[in-house]
Amino acid sequence: MTVITISGQIGAVGDVPKQVGRMLGSRVVDDEIVSDLARRLGWTEADVRGFDERVGGFFERLTRFLDTAGLMQVDAGAGVWSPGATFLEPSGPLRTAEERFIKALRDQLIEYAGEGDVVIVGRGGAAILSEWPLALHVRLDCPIEDRVRCVAMKELLSRTEAERLVRASDAQREAWHRHYFGVGYRTPYLYGLTLNTRLMRPEWVAEIICEAVSEAVNEAAVLPDGRMLVH
Repeated sequence: MTVITISGQIGAVGDVPKQVGRMLGSRVVDDEIVSDLARRLGWTEADVRGFDERVGGFFERLTRFLDTAGLMQVDAGAGVWSPGATFLEPSGPLRTAEERFIKALRDQLIEYAGEGDVVIVGRGGAAILSEWPLALHVRLDCPIEDRVRCVAMKELLSRTEAERLVRASDAQREAWHRHYFGVGYRTPYLYGLTLNTRLMRPEWVAEIICEAVSEAVNEAAVLPDGRMLVH
């Protein structure tokens, strides 16, 4: 009954989750999270995508402003948002929609985890399931120049266009995690395993993750309340 969450910045993840799923015989949930949330909420998939690792219209406008002003940071280790950043929260119906979305997302990811043998890609899985027994939370990353090159090739973009997309995505993910979960997306404390995908082929990365899962299961201990603890 393994539960793995895999998080990573755009251009760093590739097909690693699918390879892990194949090696372990586990279900991989990624894009279908959107359709499952749409059914749970009674929304369209377009409505769900509006909240999918984004912080509403306010942040979209702020991202464009910072980019135009040349203030968006490219460095992979630092983002627009500092640990003490303050977020302007929407009011009225949009706030209600946000609350409904986050509750549905939490419920959906907990449902996946409860079924077991699953690889959950992104969507705050490491934060939402941080206390889930015997879950392995993995973060994949690599230098921004490699991610820009990967995105440019995959999306058929110029280097400038790809860099703008990567920078905006990095900032949105960081803001999304801080806004909804009060944690930094890049903090090492969310993850049990962090890998630099620049240094290894995807199949090697997948093998390391599978080995880590095996070791976690072997080293698990039972707490007095019946929960499992990974040493």
